[in-house]
Amino acid sequence: MPLSQPRAHLVRVFSATAHLLAMLAALQAHADCAAGDGVLTTPGVCTTPQILIGATGTIVSGATLSTGLNRTAYSVSSNNAMVTNSGVVTSQGQQAVLVNGTFAGPTPTVVNLTNNGSIRAPSGNGIFIAGGTVNIVNQGNISGLLNAPARVGPAIPVSGAIVFNPATSGGTITQKGGTIDGGIFVSGFDTVLNVTGGSINGPIADRTPASGAAGSSQGRGGAINFDLGSGSFSSNGEISVGVVNVRSGTLVLGNDVYVSGGMNGVGLTNSARLQINGIRTVTGDFVQNAGGSLVMQVSPTMSSQLNIARLPFFGGGTAKLAGTLVLAYEPGIYNARNYTLLSAANGVSGAFSTISGTVPTAGLTQSVSVGAQTVDLVLGTATGTAAPAPSEPVVVAPTNDTVFSAVTTTAILNAQSANRMLLDRWGAAPPGAAEAPAAASLAFMAQPQAASMGSLAAVDVLGAVLPETMARYGGWFWGAGNFASLNGSATAPGFTAGSGGFLAGIDQPAGDEAWLGAAAGYSHTGVSEHSTSNGDMDTGRLALYGGSRAGPAVLSATLGYAYDRISTARLPSGMGTAQEAHDGQEVTAAAQAGLPLDLGGLSMMPRAGIQFVNLFEGNFTESGADGFNLANAGRNTDSLQPYVAFSARRSFTGDESTAVTPELRLGYTREALSNNRLLTVATVGGVDFPVQGVRPSKNMLTAGVELTMQAGTNLYLYADYDAVVPTGNTAYQVVSDGLRIRF
Repeated sequence: MPLSQPRAHLVRVFSATAHLLAMLAALQAHADCAAGDGVLTTPGVCTTPQILIGATGTIVSGATLSTGLNRTAYSVSSNNAMVTNSGVVTSQGQQAVLVNGTFAGPTPTVVNLTNNGSIRAPSGNGIFIAGGTVNIVNQGNISGLLNAPARVGPAIPVSGAIVFNPATSGGTITQKGGTIDGGIFVSGFDTVLNVTGGSINGPIADRTPASGAAGSSQGRGGAINFDLGSGSFSSNGEISVGVVNVRSGTLVLGNDVYVSGGMNGVGLTNSARLQINGIRTVTGDFVQNAGGSLVMQVSPTMSSQLNIARLPFFGGGTAKLAGTLVLAYEPGIYNARNYTLLSAANGVSGAFSTISGTVPTAGLTQSVSVGAQTVDLVLGTATGTAAPAPSEPVVVAPTNDTVFSAVTTTAILNAQSANRMLLDRWGAAPPGAAEAPAAASLAFMAQPQAASMGSLAAVDVLGAVLPETMARYGGWFWGAGNFASLNGSATAPGFTAGSGGFLAGIDQPAGDEAWLGAAAGYSHTGVSEHSTSNGDMDTGRLALYGGSRAGPAVLSATLGYAYDRISTARLPSGMGTAQEAHDGQEVTAAAQAGLPLDLGGLSMMPRAGIQFVNLFEGNFTESGADGFNLANAGRNTDSLQPYVAFSARRSFTGDESTAVTPELRLGYTREALSNNRLLTVATVGGVDFPVQGVRPSKNMLTAGVELTMQAGTNLYLYADYDAVVPTGNTAYQVVSDGLRIRF
């Protein structure tokens, strides 16, 4: 029986056993939820609505509670309960989770709900608190129908992710992570939303009935505290509550805010970092404490603006200043002009103690003027200098933008590494190796990869599941994990790149002294600049390769194509994250000649070759950082590398079908074309700027060692370690392994 048949049989047995166990688990889950008591301890699907009357409710990970129209999936009817959801709760009814309780009286209801899983109600409320005090901690996903009228009040029906019933409920929400999709509608003077992470996509509004300071046409209840540590949070929906406090981290204000103040504070108070994107209105009062920073974008044509407006009937409209004003200049062409950064209808008091950020080009000066109702930025001509002429514009160049070149260099290195591996499928074979068993030599390892594919035992398991046809006709597999580092220069930071991937193929003899083959592969690469930028690249690769003998020489060649999906993320001046994704198309070709030598059992192979890569990257336009976003119209990058290499190996035979062959390698490669990583980016205003990335080394020396093990007549295993000698700015090491099975 062929080796693949018993392995395939074991796989089928394992699959059938796993399927049977899954069915039994599902049956147990149905039995577990049939009582409807709010305790689901077994993974599986449940369609029985749950009503918790005890003290502890649980939905374990892997459990799915799903109900249809007009049915609440999970109800809490106990006076005091602790509920933990790690599974999925979903309903097509009015709500997925319902809390029934009392808000006052001798025994008010208190429910603590922790969500680590998912709570969904596409047609209603994710969580509806009909009565009682509910404390919610979210680290998963809570979503509901986004139905938010222009004015939210107790008499106006709403739907959302979390909804408190007016006058009869309240509590706290702690958003630690995950997402809340839909509105959050709070009620009660002491209802508090604490945000420490994650994202909220929808409005946050108060529904307190008219009573004292809150619930009227002017007053609002509820408080929002942003305790973000060193992180950031972007608002994605209007805010209408009593008070908002920015205590730590960065709040990126992407929406207007209504804060009536009242018993819980004065309005919007910034004690950390408040970033204003675009023109934003705060209806109420604004206070920046001494530890706070107000971040305002400045472009050639406009700036961010914070308008402090009066409340509908009385009060509000004041701004009290202290702390730091951060001016974040966007790239572009600047001229002398005035900008209004802040306006307050009922007056400005105090002043900024520190101004951070200055016009980065000689010829203009800046000053910040705090008036009775406005804060203005004035750009003027420096004393003793002439105003910039139209033909000599004041230019602010973009920064933190060399990651585009870093991913280009990484793609080139990956492609050249694949070229060399395919050339060595035949070209590195020692004298008399009729089978040319594997891609053995990587004398030039230019692939900047990081995660090892694991031990040889793991590779053997992977080989066991190769398609039978592939194995029968000369199948092989090669996995690699490498790490690279390129040092920076005066004009560009360095970067590191890590990747894991594989190539697999089939080859067959084409005559007495020739081989032809085809290969396909995939790799994922992560790039991290020595700054605040990073990139990712997913690559699918196809190639043809072949080899033949010409007298004593061994000739090999390859022709290939690869598709790259490349994405980058930058943090320009802390003004959000500029993100983009674009396509890359690679065309590769390479050829090599080697001369096998045998000296007393020591096999040596001097080789010389040349490899070529053309990389075309498509256009892109960034998003996420407003005026700091950049665009590129696409670019071509070529690489032509001649090289020489030398390897020496010797086999140590056990019995007739086993052998161990160590190999030592040395190589030298030179980039014959330009290694300049210069590209042009355009700002939002249409101004072009050159970006000079770090240049990879033109000359590289490599050294490596390989261990080949023949286990039986049909199975070959390989393990490699290669490193670039740090003679230039490029230094890395690589561990890779592979196998070949023949029948």
